[in-house]
Amino acid sequence: MPPIIEIKNLNKSFTSYNYFGFKTEITTALSGINLDIEEGRCYGLLGPNGAGKTTLLKIISTLILPDNGTVAVKGHELNKHDEKIKSLIGLVANEERSFYWRLTGIQNLEFFAGLYGLNKKESGARIKDLFDLFKIDYGERRFDSYSAGMKRKMAFVRALIHNPQILLLDEPMENLDYNSVEEMKKYVKILINNGKTIILATHHLHEAGELCDLFIVIHKGRICGSGTKSELGTRANCSGKNLADIYLELTKNVYPVRENRQLQADNSSKATSTQLETEHNKSDSVKENFSDKSNEYFLKELTQTVKGRSSLTGLREVYSLIKKDFLLETSYKLNFLMNVFTTGITLLTYFFIDRLFGHRITPYMEEFGVNYFSYVLLSMAFFNFIGTGIGSFSYQIRNEQMQGTLESLLVTPANIYVIILGMGLWNFIFAVLDVLIYFLSGQFLFRIDFSNINIFSSLVVLVLTVISFSCLGIISASFIMVFKRGNPAGWLLNTLEGLVGGVYFPVNVMPQFLQNLANLFPVTYAIKAMELSVYKGYPLYRIQKECAILLIFSVFLVPLAKFSFRYALDTARKQGSLIQY
Repeated sequence: MPPIIEIKNLNKSFTSYNYFGFKTEITTALSGINLDIEEGRCYGLLGPNGAGKTTLLKIISTLILPDNGTVAVKGHELNKHDEKIKSLIGLVANEERSFYWRLTGIQNLEFFAGLYGLNKKESGARIKDLFDLFKIDYGERRFDSYSAGMKRKMAFVRALIHNPQILLLDEPMENLDYNSVEEMKKYVKILINNGKTIILATHHLHEAGELCDLFIVIHKGRICGSGTKSELGTRANCSGKNLADIYLELTKNVYPVRENRQLQADNSSKATSTQLETEHNKSDSVKENFSDKSNEYFLKELTQTVKGRSSLTGLREVYSLIKKDFLLETSYKLNFLMNVFTTGITLLTYFFIDRLFGHRITPYMEEFGVNYFSYVLLSMAFFNFIGTGIGSFSYQIRNEQMQGTLESLLVTPANIYVIILGMGLWNFIFAVLDVLIYFLSGQFLFRIDFSNINIFSSLVVLVLTVISFSCLGIISASFIMVFKRGNPAGWLLNTLEGLVGGVYFPVNVMPQFLQNLANLFPVTYAIKAMELSVYKGYPLYRIQKECAILLIFSVFLVPLAKFSFRYALDTARKQGSLIQY
């Protein structure tokens, strides 16, 4: 049987930079890694802190890109078939920040189940089964109220929600009390009994010795040895000693890296057949000792996890992202009321500005046929969509980085472009509510006449504007993905567009050189087209110039946004900086 994971000539290093952007240090994380992981076995990935264990697991789970070498999971190559690899893998990271702390445990799990393509019925049944297994009765409580052991259980449940074939466990018992450690070991043994392929990264040798039948010892990015305990003992010239002694001997010096298959062949010729038979049968004895018919539901297939992606799956993922953002937003109850209040204050401010200075601006309003307050009310409402397009994606990426949840999103098989678009949808929905407040206030409180509106023209302008500025927002998010802070695209757009784009006053108020500058920004054409279609009722042919320019911007920006975000994501994966901020 071919190995379920094949790793060949894998190398990874990380570069440090000083304040001025110059390279200061290159740290080798992995060097010449060659491994074949057999299906249905439990491997202990052993090594001191900084040995490269977490880096190796994150490369296998597609979160970090290697410098060179290949990784294949069940024949699917890394960076070519990432979505298929992600559907086969469940990752338990040593990171508590990978959940949304203001949501309940069940809300978190339902969200991630949606990103794995499970529908409501499937996710509900799966969560119930896993809660029964892990004896979880606190799913309705908010995640921030959980103890360390409770959070770790939830991490196991999330990793198993889509019934993966492979489990990558990164220090799953770190910082747990004795009782919790014993409980977690019991669950790992149940997973072994159910035929999961497990790689357990740990520097606690007693845990690895109790749970694993094969071991990989890694130190300073190099493999010192791999195989059974007997094979490692033979390699370290200390046969018959305990695992701790063998480990210490192997990590005294870093052995030259060799093919894993060659290592096993060399060691097999030296070890006695009785020793090898005993070690290789260890996992079978573990399975016999922990056989439990009550856990047979682990063997049930969730067909959604093995089917190809469909449009329905993508919609389910988008719905999960919108629902998550809605739940997070409504958990800050005062914030929504403050936003509504802010909108009201803004309207009153411009109303009084119009009363005071409006007569001086009236000559510039002739093109639109309204007074200054009517003009600015519509432009401010419309600018909400523009601002949402520019800022929501970078804000969400930044927020996910700071919460530590970006990696847990990207380790799911959801398409990256579905994730990034889904991130911004709630903000657009919220912008619609804000626009309704502007329009209703204008209609009923300030008696503004919207009777001339050309709905079709307005919708066309809105769609073209949302596409253009969403693309600019994704480009802006690309800077955040790589640089964390410092977003020149967002700064330029937010700073200049409000000034020269005709948001707070018509463009023809400004001197000619600023009017020429305004013509370089799509917001100028979007605001003008929307004002004319709402107040003048212009059909499309009357605003064809503005719509054509917005269309050109859209056609140019869509592929640019797609390329820039993919480049930024791959850069962050190469840097290993997805959750840095």
